[in-house]
Amino acid sequence: MRLPTKKRPVSAGIVRQLKNFEPYFATVVRPAVPGISEPALKAIEAGGKRLRPALVMIAAGTGDDVDEEQLLRACAAVELVHLASLVHDDVLDASNTRRGVSTINAEYGRRRAVIIGDYLFGLAFDLLAGGNDNGLIEPLARSAVELSSGELRQRRTLRDLDQSVEDYLEKIYAKTAALFVAACAMGARLAGLGSEHEQIFKDYAGSLGMAFQIYDDILDFTGDEDALGKPVGSDIREGTVTLPMIYALSLDKSRSVGAALAAPTTDAVKAAVSSVLEGGAIDEAKKVARRYVVSAQAAAGLLPQSQSRKDMISLGNFVIDRYH
Repeated sequence: MRLPTKKRPVSAGIVRQLKNFEPYFATVVRPAVPGISEPALKAIEAGGKRLRPALVMIAAGTGDDVDEEQLLRACAAVELVHLASLVHDDVLDASNTRRGVSTINAEYGRRRAVIIGDYLFGLAFDLLAGGNDNGLIEPLARSAVELSSGELRQRRTLRDLDQSVEDYLEKIYAKTAALFVAACAMGARLAGLGSEHEQIFKDYAGSLGMAFQIYDDILDFTGDEDALGKPVGSDIREGTVTLPMIYALSLDKSRSVGAALAAPTTDAVKAAVSSVLEGGAIDEAKKVARRYVVSAQAAAGLLPQSQSRKDMISLGNFVIDRYH
């Protein structure tokens, strides 16, 4: 179980399923050749909230008699796509640490990291193809395409100060929320739910994913470096323009955020972080994130009373309250 246990944002049943998922997830990766399996297993062991597998489980819990093997396959496939995207992100950003440990990129080199990321992407779909429901492949494939598209858009707009809130929201839907939607869609399919529930899960997962990413970008300024596993202000250093920065750019009379994006020296980044924290940008970003949480919880409220509905609403609160 990688989600926090103190506040426990999901029910005991999901906690048990996540505990069972961990050894299964390792066995999926372990058969690869050592040059791939060893770094990939290190990345798995480094951590992660396992939020996407939890979403598959919660959505699947709205049905009866869900096939356990199929559920584990779906959870592993979703998390493999997520893990692959992180490996590739670290290559693109030349990141040395993630979650407080060395990245595959830093420890094994860029070329092997790219190959490992490619392998993990392929393994996700090979895993689903080995099951007896090829309909699970389509939502995950669609989200993988959106994820790549969102990443490309982000690369094209690095250090670009002329970005609107709408530009940012479109990118994070593709980069983050789309995989949340796929996770819920796969769980709902395993549950055998009808089409009348499809839009509810899409609205819920899309809004939850948007809120999650906005708060993730907020934590880049407000989080603790030890808990984050990376330095505060990493987005500025990498040139990724996030919602707090967009608001800060409109509020920052000293122009420190724009200066740090253009030339991210240590002093410039420090001044920009202070400007974001003190200028009201964080509060503005939180307002947007909270609206998405409210939308997610409202969508969940359309489902019949069940433990899954309670878990969906609880995860919305977790997104607001979470710490890395």
